[in-house]
Amino acid sequence: MLEIQTIKILDPGCSSGTFLVEAHKRSAELKPKKSFSQIKHVPEDVHRQILRQLYSEDINEFPAHLTAMNLAMKNVRVPSTEMYIFVRDYFTIIPGHSILAPFRTRTPEGEKQVEVVFKDFDAVVGNPPYTRWAEIPENIQSLILDVLKTTILKYDLAPQVLRSVEPGIYVYWIMHSTGFLKDGGRLSMIIK
Repeated sequence: MLEIQTIKILDPGCSSGTFLVEAHKRSAELKPKKSFSQIKHVPEDVHRQILRQLYSEDINEFPAHLTAMNLAMKNVRVPSTEMYIFVRDYFTIIPGHSILAPFRTRTPEGEKQVEVVFKDFDAVVGNPPYTRWAEIPENIQSLILDVLKTTILKYDLAPQVLRSVEPGIYVYWIMHSTGFLKDGGRLSMIIK
């Protein structure tokens, strides 16, 4: 069984952050081994540690801000300045590559930009978008085909709109998500 202190969770397309808020709540319960209703306030060190284990992305700023607010509200007494919430297209995040965090950290040498590597997640959770292939902008279609070309070719999943073979973006979303998992990691997505 994994120690709760080491679990890393990714929620791509986080929307308002419901999955991460529930992960925060469950982590807060497991550390002191009490139900959330018995915990008046998540201790500062526990809150900060949990936030460092939760990662999210959304293509739109508004849902990313909602996620940040909902997570920060888990302990309103503690400034939640370091959250791994990114506003960008999910397919621009490549497993194992680093991305600059949306915050800086103070070090003895001064303020530094934080690099975050998206890999080795224990869990990737979410509710992927259900956009039809024909509704996806061409530049994003090209990006998806480029990022996932090996898997798409291996399993013959290339969209063929003229032949009415048109997988929704959620198919590629799930394929992309598997690349962020560590060996033995778990993927959980709501699909229609």
